[in-house]
Amino acid sequence: MSDDSEKLDPLHGRTARLDQTFEDIKAQMKRLKLDSGNVRYRNPLDLLEEAYLAIRYPASAQGAASSALLILRGAIDRSIEELVRRCPAQKQAQSRRDGILALGLHYGKNDLSMAHFDSLAADDEVVNRELSGTGKKAAMERPDLAKQFLQGARFLRALLSSVDEALLRP
Repeated sequence: MSDDSEKLDPLHGRTARLDQTFEDIKAQMKRLKLDSGNVRYRNPLDLLEEAYLAIRYPASAQGAASSALLILRGAIDRSIEELVRRCPAQKQAQSRRDGILALGLHYGKNDLSMAHFDSLAADDEVVNRELSGTGKKAAMERPDLAKQFLQGARFLRALLSSVDEALLRP
């Protein structure tokens, strides 16, 4: 689609970014083995797929904000929990921020500094707050919903792509 047609239909561009971001995260989750899990809990990839389908194919033009965004928050939460669970310093991680910093220390890719993981931890606080607050808002318009979903999805992609799977414990 050309730039002119994207200006006429801004949702098309956002939908394409949403689709690509979803595929990128899905590949990262498979790389990190976040596509299987305990029978008692849904794995992060299942949650991501449910959130993606809810945002990509909404039942109505408005609404479903709390559902899709809260499910995305669940996918982020489960991803962090599972990665921290595999971390040798998990008992030292008193908070979620500590957990993300421990991931950077033990499993971060060689070319990434601890400042990168500190920034991810700060982003996590913002994204978590934003995704949690959506249930209190009135029905969101589809463009706003997609924008907020993309913000959370981009954070998840950045976090997962920062982890070196060769260093992860099973």
